[in-house]
Amino acid sequence: MDTHTDQAEVLFFTTPHCSACKAMRPVADNVASRYKDTVRFTEVDGSADRMSPSNHRVRGVPTFIALKNGEEVGRAVGAHSADQLDKLFASAESGLRKRGRISPKERGMRLGVAAMFGVVAVAASTPVLWAFALLALVLATWDLVRP
Repeated sequence: MDTHTDQAEVLFFTTPHCSACKAMRPVADNVASRYKDTVRFTEVDGSADRMSPSNHRVRGVPTFIALKNGEEVGRAVGAHSADQLDKLFASAESGLRKRGRISPKERGMRLGVAAMFGVVAVAASTPVLWAFALLALVLATWDLVRP
């Protein structure tokens, strides 16, 4: 399969025994029909074509990968809503990377680490721990402030 093309493309990695893939197929086909003139939609059977999934670092199915000029601009793993797939197709069409947000659980863990370093830094009066606390705080909120 040649994935280096100037056309936008969304690859849909699936296997015949995957129930989530079967559930996503009509949703993906519906979204793909809206982009049929600008984005090529290609279904890849991971059980028949073993090289392509490994070339694209596919670790599970269903996986959708948006490509523009052969470069990955977005990825969605697992079952997704039509709105989420629409955003993925739009990122393939435009060539702009879809920026994700970290999950609330991940943000909470990062903020907890920042607070822990902050408390220890106050107790120990150690500037190095203040630096770690600040770094953890930046990592917890960066996705909210980046352009």
